[in-house]
Amino acid sequence: PEYLSAFERTLTRRSTRTRQVVGYRSVRFGFAPALTRRPTRTRPVVALSSFRIVAEQVLDFLRGRMKALWGEEFPVDLVEAVLSAGFDDVVDVRKRLEALAEVKARPDFVPLALAFKRVANIQEKAGENGVARVDPGLLRDEAEKRLLAEIERVESEAISLRERRNYPAVLRNVATLEPAVARFFDDVLVMAEEPALRANRLGLMRRVAALFADLADFRKIQAELPAAAAGDAR
Repeated sequence: PEYLSAFERTLTRRSTRTRQVVGYRSVRFGFAPALTRRPTRTRPVVALSSFRIVAEQVLDFLRGRMKALWGEEFPVDLVEAVLSAGFDDVVDVRKRLEALAEVKARPDFVPLALAFKRVANIQEKAGENGVARVDPGLLRDEAEKRLLAEIERVESEAISLRERRNYPAVLRNVATLEPAVARFFDDVLVMAEEPALRANRLGLMRRVAALFADLADFRKIQAELPAAAAGDAR
């Protein structure tokens, strides 16, 4: 649409202004509320029928600018990971990005990223949505019992951290799940033949995924075990 092209040309010409918008560190504002509000003037710039399409395209453009600008400071895969988890609140996204970069510097980050990638992939392939229900009475293996206990601990501890948007602490807290998740994958067959068991174990996966899904999409992060460690894992 002509409106979008004009918008893109304006922001591209005024790159300093674009950097200021993306670089805000303390002023909170959201793109979506402004872009989803229908024009009320008698002669709107965009017809109402195509307004939603234009708003989506503008959001895509802003997302691209954030990725390009922050990609100059941080690894691009980390930028993509946090943007994929949501980018309406610029300040919030920036804080999540800085927290993820801090956690990535940990020596145990690769096993953590791989475990969370596997969780997210299982959930996606299973097509499970909605509330994650876990019936403790259906937990047969010690590994899945331990995982539920750890999930409940992390969920409880994360409440106040999330309220304060203390994302470094949230990610460090979530990272403590990795040993329990790794043991679960070693000892438990998620896609069990028995429907009730399978659904319960997928519920565990969804509970784990919910702890980091709004922080970053770990599937976007490049992480591989060294060859020797990968061989041992097999």
